[in-house]
Amino acid sequence: KNILFLGAIAGNYRVCLPVFRLFKSRFPRIASPGTDICIEGYPRSCNTYFVSAMASWNRGLTIAHHTHLAGNAKYVLKRNIPTAILIRKPEDAVASVLVWDGLLGTSVALASYIHFYQTLWKYREHFLVLDFDEVTKKPDCCVQNINRRFKQQLFSTELSTDEDEKIRVRLANADLHNNRKGVNSSLPNTRKARLKKE
Repeated sequence: KNILFLGAIAGNYRVCLPVFRLFKSRFPRIASPGTDICIEGYPRSCNTYFVSAMASWNRGLTIAHHTHLAGNAKYVLKRNIPTAILIRKPEDAVASVLVWDGLLGTSVALASYIHFYQTLWKYREHFLVLDFDEVTKKPDCCVQNINRRFKQQLFSTELSTDEDEKIRVRLANADLHNNRKGVNSSLPNTRKARLKKE
């Protein structure tokens, strides 16, 4: 599994993206010329929560997401497609990935984190960076930031308790549908929190 994870680093280069397109079941939301917006980040950086909110507020929006490959973002950046890169503190993101996967080594997870953001660094003036805490607490404000940055008209709803619950219910249903539970759940739980601390 460590070898496969390191192999995915090749996906941080746009030239390698055609190879990843061959694995449609693993990368169903890889960017294409018809993509409206790209939301990418290292795994466990609030990708699922934010994409779920964005998709529910903007039906029919074509979002490239969840490849966790910098090459996916570079593809859309070259085409001037709005791009948001999610980021979380490395110790938190890597701890969460280690708990989620269970087979990865710390060095491999850290190397992957560093490489993902390092390869995007020179493009930083062309995308919007959204912090994990900001996305989890104010996803509606993040959408407004996207609108301002890229002159878009994306819709968002103020994150009330009810709206947050709706997003969490959708994630829970998706977990149930995909048989994700325990440490593989999209949502926080006490077991994951304990293991991340360890």
